[in-house]
Amino acid sequence: MLNPMLKLEDIKLVVGKGTQLERTILEGLNLEVEKGEFLVIIGGNGAGKSTVFNTISGFMKPENGRVIIDGVDVTKKSQQERAKLVSIVMQDPRVGTMENMTILENMAFSFKRGQKRGFRLFNNEGRRSLFKEKISLLEMGLENRLNEMVTNLSGGQRQALSLVMSIIAESKILLLDEITAALDPKIAEHVMALADKLVREQKLTCVMITHNMEHAIRYGDRTIVLKDGQFRKSYSREEKASLTVFDLTKEFTDA
Repeated sequence: MLNPMLKLEDIKLVVGKGTQLERTILEGLNLEVEKGEFLVIIGGNGAGKSTVFNTISGFMKPENGRVIIDGVDVTKKSQQERAKLVSIVMQDPRVGTMENMTILENMAFSFKRGQKRGFRLFNNEGRRSLFKEKISLLEMGLENRLNEMVTNLSGGQRQALSLVMSIIAESKILLLDEITAALDPKIAEHVMALADKLVREQKLTCVMITHNMEHAIRYGDRTIVLKDGQFRKSYSREEKASLTVFDLTKEFTDA
């Protein structure tokens, strides 16, 4: 890859340093994600998937190595400084949305992510039209409910809203963190299909972690297996076409 959008170089990350609980989670980890690529990461519990996300977002700082986003070394930049570069959708829709605010106010809050401008512009017609346009991509009718409190929405609707909120302000990378884990199967399928649609239509660079093996096979341009702090196997879209859930699960459960 000549100019990857995201590059992790020789990342080492240690938790509980200096205590009896000290443990190395990631060791010599390398990753490149090209612009517009949809990458899926899978792995067993404790494999370090969330730690990879925390390293990209700046929530955790590596002991060694570099984090490079769009050619810029951001290793020493804080999570707040990276907010305009990295947007995240969490697994719990209650975390990604604020229930005591309206849909419009939630979207306005996300729109100013990483910006210094005040709140005063959020309700003008230009912004409102933009928000309606973006949320209409969900085909849920929420564009006609902008003044409704988020607490009135279902879990699936809130997670769908979280997806739109994540793309309302431009960023370099979208992280999807187990976004269907808190939803029932039918709603999970709908939300995942929406996520895929948004990623494709908006040509986003996206990294997703999931426990759902079917989703890991069906979605993304590439699926990689994280085990013991390293990426052990990579499957292209073509290779995934003949892959079964059993095959994929076996990759990270075998010794």
